[in-house]
Amino acid sequence: MSATVLILGGLPAGAAPPAPRPAHAGDRAATAHRTGAGTVHSLAAPGEDDEEGSSDIMEQADQWNEARSAPGIVAPGAYSAAWAQLQGLPHTGGRWVDETGLPYNSDDPRYRDVNSNSSGGAGNVTGRVVGMAADDHGYVYAGSANGGVWRSATGGGHWQPISDKLPAPATGDLRLDDRGRLWFATGEANTSATSFVGTGVYVLADPRHGEFRTSDRVGGTELENTTIRALRFGGDKVWAATSRGVWSHSTRNLSGKWTLEFAPNPTFLPGGADADDADAAYKNIANDIAIDPRDPSKVILAIGWRSGDDYNGFYTKVGGAWQKITLTGDIASDPDNVGAVTFARSADGSKYYAIEQSPEMLATNGDSNLYGVFVSDSGSPFGPWRLAADYHKLAASGSANTSPGYMPGIQAWYNQFLQVDPKDPRHLYIGLEEVFETKDAGATWTTPAPTGTSTSPAGASTRPSRPATATRPHTPTSTRPRSAATAASRTWSSATTAACTAGRSTARPTRPATPPTGCRSTTAAWTCCSTTRSASAPTSRAATRASPSAAACRTTASRSCAPATA
Repeated sequence: MSATVLILGGLPAGAAPPAPRPAHAGDRAATAHRTGAGTVHSLAAPGEDDEEGSSDIMEQADQWNEARSAPGIVAPGAYSAAWAQLQGLPHTGGRWVDETGLPYNSDDPRYRDVNSNSSGGAGNVTGRVVGMAADDHGYVYAGSANGGVWRSATGGGHWQPISDKLPAPATGDLRLDDRGRLWFATGEANTSATSFVGTGVYVLADPRHGEFRTSDRVGGTELENTTIRALRFGGDKVWAATSRGVWSHSTRNLSGKWTLEFAPNPTFLPGGADADDADAAYKNIANDIAIDPRDPSKVILAIGWRSGDDYNGFYTKVGGAWQKITLTGDIASDPDNVGAVTFARSADGSKYYAIEQSPEMLATNGDSNLYGVFVSDSGSPFGPWRLAADYHKLAASGSANTSPGYMPGIQAWYNQFLQVDPKDPRHLYIGLEEVFETKDAGATWTTPAPTGTSTSPAGASTRPSRPATATRPHTPTSTRPRSAATAASRTWSSATTAACTAGRSTARPTRPATPPTGCRSTTAAWTCCSTTRSASAPTSRAATRASPSAAACRTTASRSCAPATA
């Protein structure tokens, strides 16, 4: 294949910059919420009156999302049982007719959604694309966050759905193996408010012509009700990084159960003594797997919750048991700085790359939580790793995100992908809020897709002579708009910054119903440094840190904290 499709967001040529809109980190961010007493609180900005009936609408949206994204542990097999029951319900025959087969123009002046990137310059959009794969015959496969897998026989365009017969439409990863089979991992792992669980992994033997069916599932119900961030192949084994640890399965015999390779806190898994704990869903998160191309038995697991916990770190087998290790070189290995991690290796095995997000920076740095982009020039995932870029270097590469409060990696906990050119191990694309490119293994960088730009009305750029294998972008299809006004609203006082530096976010973000006194939020999604945990809740690294006053706060979406009079 001679082209790679980059899904971008931006302004059509010659268009004036749009009015600033708040960044959107999930529909729940701007809906009404109930307190323990059952009272509904509207999160309108101070001085704004709630329009008649809007609270009811927001509450409906809130209940829709909470029923589908509520954290917790659901036993394997429950999803299959519910799906089987659904198939047995009476139904009406016939076919639905699409009456609105029109592209969605997010910048249409006739429609403005204050809870999204509407008017941000992205033009025609779909939703976020979580997985992409391409072969050498012009076929491209795209896995949408909540819309299943789609196939194009023309290198992009004329898309056809090929997973509508499956019970779960949420995409975690999408991969072609060396036999041409398409692997579909269900369950989106981007940790947003609209990331939904899946029903495991499915394999399509003839992806150019066939469609996924329930009988294509690998193994049994072991991976039901999980999210899957990555599938990796090594030898005759496929590895899955899930929200319940790391699992493996044979790639030759697709029947039989998945094997649990490692879970850092197994008592929090289904059936465990702590499975009912409020934090159970956050105690066994795996982000990625790095396999030594020269020896598939040498494996590194990137484990950890993006907001920080004691178990965060890198693991490998030592004497037959998984143990935490310290990787050599510049990459961080401590729990404070190992958050969301993405690996990618070159086709010739000469280089390994990694993106590393830092929970410590997420809690204390208002500009970015990207610890860095790293490269192992030995080709070994064990290193030594050298720093190829930090957020300052990327900001100087042509990025549009250069102002304090919104710099490259501000959403590194959410936006991550890596893709190495299969013909050139020094040629790399990385995806954060923007797309960055290096042709010399990180010595220099450019920003071919900065925020607020677009190369076509559809917001998609087809670039010739790019990698034959498509990227797996864990990123929304439209990037986050920003402006001077937006940056100003994100400015913290020095006292607030100092207070948050002394504290940390909780292991699982919390959101009070209303902003603390003296602060306002542009997105109504607050996380305060001051936390209260019940005596029965497990102690985390975050909970043991100093807790400043509730007035010192930040937001997970836009990190704005300003006086109400600002």
